[in-house]
Amino acid sequence: MALVALSLVLASVIYLVIRPPAWLRSAPSPSPSPSTTDKSHNNDIIDDGDNNSSNSESETSTTTTPRASPPTPSIMLSPPVNTMPPPPRPMRPPTLSPIPTRTPAPPRAAASLGPTTTTTTTAARRPLTSPQRQKVTLQVGFSPLDWARISGSGADLRGLPPETPLLRVTPTMLHAHTGRDGVDAWTVIDGKVYNITPYARFHPGGVPELMRGAARNATTLFRQVHPWVNYESMLAACLVGLLVNEPRTAAEKDLDAMD
Repeated sequence: MALVALSLVLASVIYLVIRPPAWLRSAPSPSPSPSTTDKSHNNDIIDDGDNNSSNSESETSTTTTPRASPPTPSIMLSPPVNTMPPPPRPMRPPTLSPIPTRTPAPPRAAASLGPTTTTTTTAARRPLTSPQRQKVTLQVGFSPLDWARISGSGADLRGLPPETPLLRVTPTMLHAHTGRDGVDAWTVIDGKVYNITPYARFHPGGVPELMRGAARNATTLFRQVHPWVNYESMLAACLVGLLVNEPRTAAEKDLDAMD
């Protein structure tokens, strides 16, 4: 037992030398007086055993039980709230194609009457234009140059006996010359009667087109088709006479005499 106690004392002394306690480090030891140093030296040696044992036990308990650190307050900060509004959405770029417009469908009654109304309006507003001249292929020897050669100065293409003077053509005589059944076709332009039968095959528009003015006053028709043509020089050899009114009958003469 003595050896155990001695080993404990030595261990305590070594521990105190290596690691002195906190109270021994903080409190300054008073300087002993020279008179009491020798007396208390022996007592200190004796008391060191007890003190060292108690100190070793307290140090052991101090080292084995660490002091609990005070809890640190934890403050949970809420994350910052983004108060800025979201960025605006990009606008859709405009397209090049135009937006189709939808027109309401017309009623059935209006739709059925639509073409008739449109046709009538178009026909009413259509300006009067001259009919299109249709050219035909002329036979060899019937060109305008050939007609100019045939109807030159001194030519007589009237279809009348030679040396016959200009006739006074009445409407009855005009209507009888239709160009059918071997009869010449006569026409009237500006009051002058022409025999158009010799010129029919030289007409650039063809024989049927020229015969539209046969046995009638073709002044209006001629102005609509080709008003720029000098018909007087072109048909000079075909001049028959002048258009006159119908002669009065005997009854009409008697009525004039009574008046």
